[in-house]
Amino acid sequence: SLAAPVTGSQDAWAVFAELAVPLTETLELQLAVRREDYGGSIGDTTDPKIAFEYRPLDWLGFRGSWGTSFQAPTVRQTASAASSAFIDDPASPTGPGGSLVCVSTGLNNNITVSVQGSPNLQPQESENHNLGIVFQLENGLDISLDYFNFDYTDLIAQSEGAQAIVNNDCADDGIPNDPRVIRDAGGQLRQVNTEFVNIGSVETSGFDLNLRYNTEFGPGDLLIDAAATYVQDFDVSDGNVSFDGVGSRNFTNNFSTMPELRGHIGATYLWGNHSFTGKFRYIDEYKNDQS
Repeated sequence: SLAAPVTGSQDAWAVFAELAVPLTETLELQLAVRREDYGGSIGDTTDPKIAFEYRPLDWLGFRGSWGTSFQAPTVRQTASAASSAFIDDPASPTGPGGSLVCVSTGLNNNITVSVQGSPNLQPQESENHNLGIVFQLENGLDISLDYFNFDYTDLIAQSEGAQAIVNNDCADDGIPNDPRVIRDAGGQLRQVNTEFVNIGSVETSGFDLNLRYNTEFGPGDLLIDAAATYVQDFDVSDGNVSFDGVGSRNFTNNFSTMPELRGHIGATYLWGNHSFTGKFRYIDEYKNDQS
């Protein structure tokens, strides 16, 4: 689709402070705080963070953090913009007397997608924490495993995409009557309206695994790196509907495709002024919820 330019402005001020406190030779504490003020209906916030790093042995370390965050609606989310897109229409004027019914004739329309600004958006906030363990071995092998948890409230996202809105217009009750779907007098699809909304709360957690290995190999150096993220859950609740978005394409809601596991492993060989690299990527399967 082709996006039209968007203009707008927003004023904000922020103050940030950070302090590192070495409590012992093996334990360090980090403290941080951020103050932001957007004025008006958005308001202000103060968000702290506390983190630690504990290294009882040269090759073993533990780390963790807790904090809160605040994200105000952006200019893009409070302004209006239009773009064009090709949409498959599940409805057609093939009913009695040329009335509009939910019968697809395979028609693909080039329409206008209007993203309406939403001045009543509330800022999204989150509370997050993580715990991790780090191994730094003398043979050049570094391994880290971290657990993460994010708890979002008033998360900001665009309501369903244009194709999902049109599909759901027929899927919910079999009648093409969604006021966001604009048609001409002959029933042909012309425009779909959508907007950014506060979609409720989301809690997600999972694990990050990272591995790095560096060694001399023949006349050069061999570097191996690998990483994987496992999403344990992605629990969404908007007050009306609750679901876990992990393992789904998430076509019928506000979120992106979310496989349970994704990762990569790669190797780089450095030899003088030359380097050779190969990488393998893996993305887990996910359910197509479009139909």
